[in-house]
Amino acid sequence: KIFSKEIKDFEDGLGKLLLADETNYKKELYDLLKTKMSDPDSFLKSILSFLKRHENRIPIMVLDNCDKRTKDDQLLMFQVAQWIKDYFKCIVILPMRDSTYDVYKNIPPLDTLVKDLVFRIDPPDYLKVLQARLEYITRLKTKKSSYDLPNGASVIIKPEEQIEYFKCMLMAIRKNTWASNIFYKLSNRNTREAIQLFEDLCKSGHIVAEDIFKMRTLGEEYELSQHKIINALLRKNRKYFDEKKSNFVNLFSSSYLDDFPDPFVRVDILKWLEKHVKDLGSNAVQGYHKVEKLIADLQNVGHDEQIIYREINNLVIRGLILNESQTSQTNYTDLIRISPSGSLHLALLKNLSYLSACAEDVIYKDTSIMTRISKRIANSNYLDLIPLLLTAKDMIEYLEKYRNEFFSEPQSYLGEEEEFINLYDLSECKETLTKIISSDENIIKIVEEADKYRFGTIINCRVVHKNENYVMCNFDEVCKGFLATYNEEHKLSEDEYNKIDLQDNLICKILDYDAAHKNYRLEYIENTRN
Repeated sequence: KIFSKEIKDFEDGLGKLLLADETNYKKELYDLLKTKMSDPDSFLKSILSFLKRHENRIPIMVLDNCDKRTKDDQLLMFQVAQWIKDYFKCIVILPMRDSTYDVYKNIPPLDTLVKDLVFRIDPPDYLKVLQARLEYITRLKTKKSSYDLPNGASVIIKPEEQIEYFKCMLMAIRKNTWASNIFYKLSNRNTREAIQLFEDLCKSGHIVAEDIFKMRTLGEEYELSQHKIINALLRKNRKYFDEKKSNFVNLFSSSYLDDFPDPFVRVDILKWLEKHVKDLGSNAVQGYHKVEKLIADLQNVGHDEQIIYREINNLVIRGLILNESQTSQTNYTDLIRISPSGSLHLALLKNLSYLSACAEDVIYKDTSIMTRISKRIANSNYLDLIPLLLTAKDMIEYLEKYRNEFFSEPQSYLGEEEEFINLYDLSECKETLTKIISSDENIIKIVEEADKYRFGTIINCRVVHKNENYVMCNFDEVCKGFLATYNEEHKLSEDEYNKIDLQDNLICKILDYDAAHKNYRLEYIENTRN
């Protein structure tokens, strides 16, 4: 039946000449069928024709996962799909990335495509996908699990309690538009990436036992703060921010191997793409521009070509830039545009938690700033508002000084008729900190004191309390200092401690500000008494 058409053609043609010789007739028919079956394309074509004739069904071929390939592979597979359609007379479904189609739809070979046969499929809402996954897990989860409290106690979790935790986390995202937007943009609308982000959030050590307890007691009424959500995604299961392990990218990152480390090149790359996101590129597609054009413009304002090119590749790999070729290595002629994740990172330049995390991962030329930040984040309360604020402030002041010292203003050497992008000036970062500082009188006071009494500042202070191997001091009328014999950093020996009396005048050096106890940690130098 499969080869009925071929057999009929044989019988109506050359086969008629062999009707008198049955042996040769069968041999020729055998050779014909053998040839057809030995050719995979011909055999498949006959099978599909049989289905159409006898089963009244139109075959459909799906070239799955083509959209995950490079631009060249997708265009090649379009030509393959055209050949399959014409040769096998069937319907072919070819998934292709929207960016590839938009860029090349008017260029061969895509220009031959019937536009009425193009369908855009948007990814499903990731919250609905997460909900469906949770329902699936609920049917499978039967084993108990456990987690350890900070005091070492182990808590047994029943399967239904763990599912309830996941549901509470999902509800926290669903109720918080800001958090939902973070997931949507950071994953670049990739549902699998969004699911991984949700897993990172649920498993993060920055969601502490207190939060879990509140979820168990308050249920869906509990709201997880934005601060906790972004810290959990920034640091995942690590205490400190590490770009290589994080879901986020440090836009102020630079390499110490460069002759001139450039902490602004990533921001300026994204700012350039954001500025031109509505402009038509060389292929007349909105938002897509050639790499060589971006590099040329950023070179004009002082960035190094090799560093720009390297960081474009890094941002493409991390998903902040979309590359139409979808290769791991970007070429100068490739078309690129800013991604939703890239736009999100630019928006986070106004977020205190993000700025403070970047400060942990910036290369500092000034070791005193590096030391001040490292001592501050070594404390257990380093994620409280004041430490976050002071850490971000240190970084921004350093970057501003670095920019003024090593970068020139483009308008000073480029003509008025030349179009150029201004170097990032950190103004929005500074405005964010100013807004937070001015919102509370206590914060204003703490910041003013921190500016006055920075790490290494030598002070005179008076002993006001002495007890159990520690000393409390006052200086500048309202500031409090702390010294202890049990911490080597204070450099207060037992002998010196025993010689200290109340109202003695001490010469000390500022180590850092302890926001939890609202005092300064000091390093002992000498006792000048009264």
